[in-house]
Amino acid sequence: MIRGLSARPLVLTLLLAGIVLSQGCRQARTDGNYIIVAMQDPAINLDPRVGTDAASQKIHQLLFSTLVRIDEQLRVVPELAESLEQPDPVTYVAHLRQGVRFHNGRELTSDDVVYTFRSFLDPDFRGRSSAYRQVAAVNARDRYTVVFTLKAPAGSFPINLVMGIVQSGSGAANARAPIGTVVYEDLHDPLGIGVLAFATDESAFMDVLRPQLKAGPFASMAQKPEYTMFGRTYSLGYEPDLREALTEWPRRTVLNPDWPWAIWYPLRRSGAFTQLPADEQRTILAEHGQIGIAFGAADYAHDVRLACHGLGREDNDFVIGLIGKELFPLSAVIQAMRRTQQTSLYLDRLGPFFIGRRIAAAL
Repeated sequence: MIRGLSARPLVLTLLLAGIVLSQGCRQARTDGNYIIVAMQDPAINLDPRVGTDAASQKIHQLLFSTLVRIDEQLRVVPELAESLEQPDPVTYVAHLRQGVRFHNGRELTSDDVVYTFRSFLDPDFRGRSSAYRQVAAVNARDRYTVVFTLKAPAGSFPINLVMGIVQSGSGAANARAPIGTVVYEDLHDPLGIGVLAFATDESAFMDVLRPQLKAGPFASMAQKPEYTMFGRTYSLGYEPDLREALTEWPRRTVLNPDWPWAIWYPLRRSGAFTQLPADEQRTILAEHGQIGIAFGAADYAHDVRLACHGLGREDNDFVIGLIGKELFPLSAVIQAMRRTQQTSLYLDRLGPFFIGRRIAAAL
């Protein structure tokens, strides 16, 4: 079982984000019932109504069925629709197959099809709406019949029905993957992996991630709870763009295809540090800041800093992620940090360290 890094903006007086580095896992057994595929690029959006990049559309084909599909002879043929009729030049009638069910067991009905395609008629919906400008209305005639009414005749309209159908009421939560993930291979364990999961809502870790980690291929993996880390991004108070600092930069950093290596570790400061005058604290912290700036400017290492006060069983203060294109410069950062006053004099605990190389990612 594995987990990872999670990013979440808390909408309070400030935009904050929580990020989690979860646990490494060891594969205890394989039973041959699963196929695991690594993609070269992460999917940008898991909603078929929204995602237009190639990686997202490949995922859509695996997750969603469409009313019609394009066959090998480039013809439009039924899929979820049992048949498609055109009683007049501006009307198309789709008769749905009965007994088709979503992954949660609920039956597909005309309500789901109407909900999917009416999204494109909503001027506030930010999706692939341009292909449906000729649609005047989408209505359910009965439980298994949907009527599309066009503003003017359009002979090519059926090809626009090659669109994944989402469940009615799935709403904005379906428009973006609720949890982004990075999967690492564990440097120290040839059978181990680590999953970094990030989300803007901490409930997603309980409601979405946890069930996934208890099922499928993860069910056959043994946990390594000593590598479970949980934290939230935080502001220092002088960032010109909070959203960029708290959510966008951490996401881009962990998902950057040019930076596959990562070292994640927790740390706890000693109580003596908090008793120092504020000016002296800033001077000590500036040592770390200068090291980070130097390594970042040279593209050797980039960091993600998380606060984890009260969020971990080990009572750590922070979780640090060092991300880069090569591993040894990340090690050099830690070596340089050990010479600073903060690390040498004011840390009670440092580690354990999870070292991994990214093999898959999705957002």
